[in-house]
Amino acid sequence: MKSLLLATTILLSSAANAQAIRCESPDGKVTYAQANCPPGTEQVRTLGTPGRPAPEDQRAAAERARADAKALDRIERDRKAEEVRAAKSQKTDRFRAEARARTCKRLDMRVKQAKDDVAAVPLNRASDAKRRLKKAQENYELECGAAK
Repeated sequence: MKSLLLATTILLSSAANAQAIRCESPDGKVTYAQANCPPGTEQVRTLGTPGRPAPEDQRAAAERARADAKALDRIERDRKAEEVRAAKSQKTDRFRAEARARTCKRLDMRVKQAKDDVAAVPLNRASDAKRRLKKAQENYELECGAAK
């Protein structure tokens, strides 16, 4: 068991220090190897193992990460605020539509009553009833669109 652990540790440490070799074939196919290039390819360059980033690069990366986190928080707050605005707008639109429907229903009732009055009044008062009917129809058209 100890020998297996020692062999694994040695293998990992040697793999961490190993370099990669970029190999290319005459037709442009690229392969990577750790020791020798495969037959039919030639070594183009040796790629070193990346070391630890410089402290200024680490600080810059940390600062970018903080800035990205702030930007993400701002975007999330804006998204939530937009959802709230959209919900309020939908509620307002629904309220207005319901109010318009109530108004149109009330005006429709007035038109129907005026039609009933025109049919029921004596001839000497028919012109007043027709005038009220015409006014009710105009009000309905003005508020609700098409005439009934």
